[in-house]
Amino acid sequence: MKKSSFLGKNRMFWNICMVIFIGFFLLNCFTPKITDDYTYSFVYLTDRRLKNMGDVFQSLYIHYYHWAGRTVIFFLLQTFLLIGKPIFNIATSFVYVSYLVLLLKLAGGRRFMKGEYLLLMAMAAWFFIPAYAQTMVWMTGACNYLWVTVIVLLFLMPYRALWNGINVGEGLGKKGLQCFFFVPGMIAGWCNETISGGCILGAAFFMAEYKFLQKKKLPAWTIAGLAGNVAGFGVMMAAPGNYIRAEGMGGNHLDLVTLESRWTGAVNMLYEHLLPLCMIFTFLYLLFFLTVENKKDKLLPLLFLLLALACNFSMVLSPYYPERSMFGCATFLMIGALTAYERTAPLVEKRWRIAALGSILLIFLFTYYNALMDTAHTYVNNRRREAYIQEEKDKGVMDIKVEEIKKKSQYNPWEDMKEEPNEWPNVDIGKYYGMDTIVIEEKGEYK
Repeated sequence: MKKSSFLGKNRMFWNICMVIFIGFFLLNCFTPKITDDYTYSFVYLTDRRLKNMGDVFQSLYIHYYHWAGRTVIFFLLQTFLLIGKPIFNIATSFVYVSYLVLLLKLAGGRRFMKGEYLLLMAMAAWFFIPAYAQTMVWMTGACNYLWVTVIVLLFLMPYRALWNGINVGEGLGKKGLQCFFFVPGMIAGWCNETISGGCILGAAFFMAEYKFLQKKKLPAWTIAGLAGNVAGFGVMMAAPGNYIRAEGMGGNHLDLVTLESRWTGAVNMLYEHLLPLCMIFTFLYLLFFLTVENKKDKLLPLLFLLLALACNFSMVLSPYYPERSMFGCATFLMIGALTAYERTAPLVEKRWRIAALGSILLIFLFTYYNALMDTAHTYVNNRRREAYIQEEKDKGVMDIKVEEIKKKSQYNPWEDMKEEPNEWPNVDIGKYYGMDTIVIEEKGEYK
């Protein structure tokens, strides 16, 4: 009997989703609290552990005025720290699979929902996302990058539909209902400086194409959503804490010399961390450009390239550009590359594509196994450390030294304490366990 349902036709796709979910879930289960996870277990800048949602909101208020405007991110983080990591492990694994599916949907919709493309995106994320462990697996990092990127990609979905001439809000006849899009727009704009900035630009470009190239009237929901996006971004950037943090990282002053230095730094970040992905995008797009005749189709990968570059060069305004902040740039580049790949893949025989995919999958499986074992190693040693801390605490010893825990895999987000008791994160970790001081012993071998 012929299966007509979408789920029936794509059973392999959903099976792969389940395997990815389980694999990511295991990595999260073996990842303990690390550095900032201890810091944000307290009401910010106090010695009070989070006990209820009232504490979370009080902490967010203090954080907004003293450190950063990323309120949506730290709401997610501190809520999960309050309810427990086991719940986070399940939720974030679902979000990771959603992230991969959204990459396919933004690249081209339902026709991209194939096992081949899902595997490609899973392995592209694994190999090409800079600081994968810090942005995907580490609890604080995942809320800062993975979670809010999914929020932004979800928000962009109806704007992406405009490209195909589809008005998803057409059924919402009353403008009052369409104006509700202001709320998700504000949330998406209040996430992260780079990805939220790319979100505003992406929504604006899809709206411009709909109005000026398709010559259609913009629906009310598009304007409401974009207005919310800008409002949320403005609230985030206006946080007094941003300026306090910037002063501590090198100052808010901008001049031509500083801008030139930061621009060069942003170019170097692309070269050092995303060169292979940039080369793949360039190869696929040139092949795509020479193969596809429709002029509008040729513009779509370039739009995602533009969003990637906007995410990257927006960091010129920041005094500090860590590797993990390239998450949004890599995400949009992967979407653009997949858009071009889908139209050029038929130029290569299917058996050769399967052979290449299988070879890359083998490399991925080896690196994943090493990452899982290394993460399990740090998990077991951290549990032993916690037991030792509790034993010493029961004896009344409040100043202790613990053995250092080392890692080998770059996919393990583990970061240990320092050797001085007054350094971060030692102070917060000591406070978390109820110790006066806690430091690591002299660095030893991996064991």
